[in-house]
Amino acid sequence: MPAYRIYWFDQDDHVAEADILIADADDEVREVAESYLGRASAVEVWHQARRVVRVSADKPSTSRPDT
Repeated sequence: MPAYRIYWFDQDDHVAEADILIADADDEVREVAESYLGRASAVEVWHQARRVVRVSADKPSTSRPDT
């Protein structure tokens, strides 16, 4: 299973916390990111150099296509 990095951002958009997330697929980490949104003003999940998703309280979730 791939290892993802998950970052929680504070109201000033600075990284407040980071951790490793093990998941089967990108869809799973998108759901996890959305579930953590109440804990921070924004959440990003990365797989290596690719940002999988960013969700924030004031903006819809965004993700980049694979490059």
